[in-house]
Amino acid sequence: EMAFKVTPDPDHKFELAIALNNVEVARAIAEDQESVEKWRKVGDIALSRGMFTLAESCFKCSNDVNSLLLFYSSYGDEQGLTELAAQAESLGKYNVAFEAYYLLAQVDKCLDVLVKSKRMAEAAIFARAYVPSRLSEVIPKWSGMLKEQNFPFQPDDITQLQAEQIQQEVAQ
Repeated sequence: EMAFKVTPDPDHKFELAIALNNVEVARAIAEDQESVEKWRKVGDIALSRGMFTLAESCFKCSNDVNSLLLFYSSYGDEQGLTELAAQAESLGKYNVAFEAYYLLAQVDKCLDVLVKSKRMAEAAIFARAYVPSRLSEVIPKWSGMLKEQNFPFQPDDITQLQAEQIQQEVAQ
């Protein structure tokens, strides 16, 4: 505590505030320095102390979409998940965006995320299971991707493939 009171260095003061669980001082320093890492540390401590509003604010400031996903899904916060899904998608964090949309039962948006992230095989399987009306949109994209990547075999109709055919083609 004595070192905390006398140190002029804000980084050292931040570390001491964290060690002393002085969340308010740590938050003020993180705010002054606009440090993503500091925001994350303050958010983790706030969450562990039950300061949920502060934790959410810190996770937002640090763009910590993984922590926000855990936070919003734990509380069933639909509005938070909706905002998070859009934010994660814009940041290219497609796994988080997919999970948030899935928790919201927005299967069309889940499929859009899979296509946007070029995960065509997963998109085709997802479409077949959850959005069959869009399967005809995804299959040509998957086929096209296989051709672009010079995949060892390129079936004429990917929907007609059987497991034995795939194994035979790969073996050759």
